[in-house]
Amino acid sequence: IRRTVENALFLLEQRLKRSGVLPCVDLPPGEELVAWCDPNRLEQVLVNLIGNALDAMDGQKQAAIDITASHEGEVVLLTVRDHGPGLSDEARHRLFEPFFTTKEAGSGLGLGLAISAGIVADFGGNLAGDNHPDGGAIFRLSVPTVPVVSPEDRHV
Repeated sequence: IRRTVENALFLLEQRLKRSGVLPCVDLPPGEELVAWCDPNRLEQVLVNLIGNALDAMDGQKQAAIDITASHEGEVVLLTVRDHGPGLSDEARHRLFEPFFTTKEAGSGLGLGLAISAGIVADFGGNLAGDNHPDGGAIFRLSVPTVPVVSPEDRHV
């Protein structure tokens, strides 16, 4: 997970700099979080979520993005939170609907979240979005952890 988050942030590095946003990344120190997924496709999801967060805060002086990850039972939970205006009621109810967008015409097709939700579902996980109680939007992504295989179960 750590490498995937770092790669997504690297891909968006110039855009983050232009926006004046320094993401706050909170990953457990010393703990390797490993999810049962394709890291490139997970990176695609994170790039979409972080990009959407940047779009939501465009022109805002106090723009900030928080990215956290933790091990919750048999899943890895990743969150991406922006400190923008949050989601309207309509947007909250239609987030993952194909072709729904809150962006101006020509600025997006409204497929990013629908595709991202499909990718996460392919992993056996879930992607959900809502408003954070302290403001802004938050997206929670859960992906199964890698199954632990005991030495007795391994076949050479």
